[in-house]
Amino acid sequence: MTEDILFDNLYIGHSPEDAKKLAEQTFEVKKGIETEAKKAEEKAEAEEAGDIQTIFKEDPVGFIREKVLEFVELAKIDPVFAAKAKPEVAGGLGLVVLFFIGALFSLVSGGSSPKPAAVSLIFTHHRHRIPNTHCPLAIQED
Repeated sequence: MTEDILFDNLYIGHSPEDAKKLAEQTFEVKKGIETEAKKAEEKAEAEEAGDIQTIFKEDPVGFIREKVLEFVELAKIDPVFAAKAKPEVAGGLGLVVLFFIGALFSLVSGGSSPKPAAVSLIFTHHRHRIPNTHCPLAIQED
């Protein structure tokens, strides 16, 4: 839209077909041009600021790669500062390391736990009364 015009592409009438036709001839054409101009302006502003970062929605792998490389560069200088400056990357890398350690441990240990020992409970009733208990419990392992 032009800066001095507050409303653009007004249609007053009764025909929805005419309104759609006018919208295709004016609004749709202008909307595409304005969208492209806005994207180009935002890109130019980002380039001027020197802050060109990959957007996650556009390139998720590139975004993660960029964040990890920034973290690694900071960690070469001071690992504690890198963890404080980029905690999401430090946490993510920590989880990846723990995952691989767990997977390695699972492979080394055989991946399954032994069967628990069978335990049977035997309830006995004594003729003699034992203080503070009415029916003592005896556990017998098979």
